[in-house]
Amino acid sequence: MVSFQVMDMFSCRSVGAITKCVKALDKDATVRVDMSTHSVEIDSGWAPEQALSDAIGRAGFTPRLVAAPQHEVTTPGSVDVYLPIE
Repeated sequence: MVSFQVMDMFSCRSVGAITKCVKALDKDATVRVDMSTHSVEIDSGWAPEQALSDAIGRAGFTPRLVAAPQHEVTTPGSVDVYLPIE
């Protein structure tokens, strides 16, 4: 699992753009986004960190690689989005 902090991600539209670019690179990747912490975690079977970072960058964002926390296993190809409740 690779984890990025994307501080310039502010909306669900941002989440969609990032997810779309990652899925274009690896259609079976699992993408988890937590808007409250600006974190994006990606489980990819083959894509290296740099390729994933480049994909997020092509979507117009600035990813910063961080250590990934451990999560339970999800179905390949799934997308988890955590939105803050205000």
